[in-house]
Amino acid sequence: QILDYLNLNKNTKLIFQPGTFQIKLGLESLLGIYQNTYLFISNKEEAERILNIDEMDVSALLEKIHDLGPKNVLITDSINGAYFFDGKEKFFMNSLYKKEETIESTGAGDSFSAGFVSAIYFGKNIKEALSWGAINAKEVVSFVGPHDGLLDQKQILQKMESFKDSLILNKIN
Repeated sequence: QILDYLNLNKNTKLIFQPGTFQIKLGLESLLGIYQNTYLFISNKEEAERILNIDEMDVSALLEKIHDLGPKNVLITDSINGAYFFDGKEKFFMNSLYKKEETIESTGAGDSFSAGFVSAIYFGKNIKEALSWGAINAKEVVSFVGPHDGLLDQKQILQKMESFKDSLILNKIN
């Protein structure tokens, strides 16, 4: 049904963040979804499971997932940061939270994704989008559970100033 909808609505941009159920369906059964995805999002371990790979460098993972068809790929790697690939350039954004400062990590990846996607929706560039994601994730890991600490646009923009020197975006190979 999703593929039918995308074929009828060519201007629709699908953001695909597969969960356990979709990953268990297997790569082949969702290949059409991957090929029609504007933005793919997962954490490193999920990307490795999707590709049936034990362990791989995130830069290589970005390329392998991109080869499946998504136009843009975002892979988070916990306290190690987040990686983005648009088919031409790869970027890395450091994490703002440290393991010893984390109360609970439930929801960190989802809150990163929410911040990133919101920034894209509001027309922000990749650095800003990665920054929104990093700030949102930092706040969520300061609480128990996946909802407390989630920020709205105004709150993220307020925190951007205080984190501007801590957010480092690098191009990677």
